Amino acid sequence: MNNLPLRKIQFFQILILLLALGVIAAYSSSKPDGLEKILQIFDLEKAFNLDHNIPFADYVISPGFPEILNQFLSALLGMSIIMVLVFFIYKISSVVNKRNRIDNAT
Repeated sequence: MNNLPLRKIQFFQILILLLALGVIAAYSSSKPDGLEKILQIFDLEKAFNLDHNIPFADYVISPGFPEILNQFLSALLGMSIIMVLVFFIYKISSVVNKRNRIDNAT
């Protein structure tokens, strides 16, 4: 259990990283992403029925929250989902690598 202080430090580093990325993503998400920008440039929004007045627009967690809070929470949710997926992929790959090492050793 000597890794406990190291794990605490890593946890706080990840927490700070999530908060920083969440703030940055909240402010950057008000601008259109690459696909939306291309659709605007070529005036194709109507062709793809991109109505921005739909009840659940981009970056909305709850319609009752202010826009900046919705953007922050959606950025945090997206980053959390990605981190969980990366964690599970890491765990699966480490199990597969461990099995390969055991199989190669025998």
